Amino acid sequence: MLDWMANEATMKGIHPEGYQGELIIDEMSIQQDLQFRKRKHNIELIGFTECSPESIIFEQIKSNKKERTLATHVLQLVFLGFTGFRFPFAHFPSHTASGHELYLLVWKSVNMLSAFGFTIQYISTDGTQCNTDLFKILFPNFNSINAIIFSPKDSQKLFFIMDICHTIKKIRNNIPKSGDGAFSKRRLKFKNNFIEWTHFKQAYLWDISTNPFPVHHKLTQEHMFSTSENKMRNHLADNVLNSEMLHLMKLYKSSLGDAGTKVDATIELLQQTSVLIQNFKDSRPKTDISDERIKQNNDVLQWFIEWGQND
Repeated sequence: MLDWMANEATMKGIHPEGYQGELIIDEMSIQQDLQFRKRKHNIELIGFTECSPESIIFEQIKSNKKERTLATHVLQLVFLGFTGFRFPFAHFPSHTASGHELYLLVWKSVNMLSAFGFTIQYISTDGTQCNTDLFKILFPNFNSINAIIFSPKDSQKLFFIMDICHTIKKIRNNIPKSGDGAFSKRRLKFKNNFIEWTHFKQAYLWDISTNPFPVHHKLTQEHMFSTSENKMRNHLADNVLNSEMLHLMKLYKSSLGDAGTKVDATIELLQQTSVLIQNFKDSRPKTDISDERIKQNNDVLQWFIEWGQND
C-alpha cells in the first residue's frame, strides 16, 4: 500500500513540501459480518478485529480468553500533505480501538511513512474516548492547548490536534447543558452574564415570528431541538455558531431594549466561534505566518484560555 502511495505521489509530481503533512485517524462503524476468502489452497476468515498482532494479544490477556471478536468499526489512517495530496494508506477492522492500540499504530505509521519519504508534522483526531485515551498515554499531564511530543526515532516534534469539526460540535453540545433548570449540568458564565441555550431558542423564535423573511434562513427545528443523532452533524453545529447566528443574536438583543444585556455573554461567545468557522471553512491556503487568519485564530484561542482561567 505504501509503495502504491509513493508511486502515486511521484506520478502526480508532488512538490517536496507535499511529502510533509498530517496523519488523520478516523474510525467509522460498520455492520458485523464474517466472510470467507480463498487464496490458492488457503481459506481465511475475514471480519474479526485485528488492529495489530499486539492488540490481539492485549485483548486475550485482558479478557483471559482466546476468543476473537467480530469487528464493529473500521479504523482508517490517512495521510494529507500540505499541498493537498491525500491518501488513505491503512484500514483495520476494530471493535472501537483502544488507546494502547492507537499508540502502537501511530508510531508504526510515522516510522513506515518516513521510510517511504513522507514526514508527519501533526496528528489530527476527533474527541472520541479512544483518542482521549491515546492522548493520556502520550501526555500524562494532558493539555489540549500544548499537545506536543517528540518522535522516539529522530526526536522530530509532532503536534496533536482535535479536528475543527469536532471542536465546534463540542462547543455547541455543551451550550444546551448550560442553564438553571433541573436537568442543567452546568451554567456557563462570561464576566457577569450567562450563556444559555434559551438565548438561541428565543432568538430563533423571535426571528420566525417577527420577520417575513427570516434573518437566519438556515435555522430549523432540528437546530434548536436536536436529538443525539443530530448532535453529530457538522452543519447543524456550524449554523448555530457562525456569523449569521451572531448577526441574528445582535438583532434579537436590540429588540429586547434594556433587557438585551442578558445575551451579551452569548454574543461574546458567538464572536469567537464565528471567526473559527469562517477561517477554517476558508479554502484559500495559508502560505505565510503573517496571514491575518492565523492571528485571528490565535486571538480566539487566547479568549478561550482567559475565559477558562477567569470563570
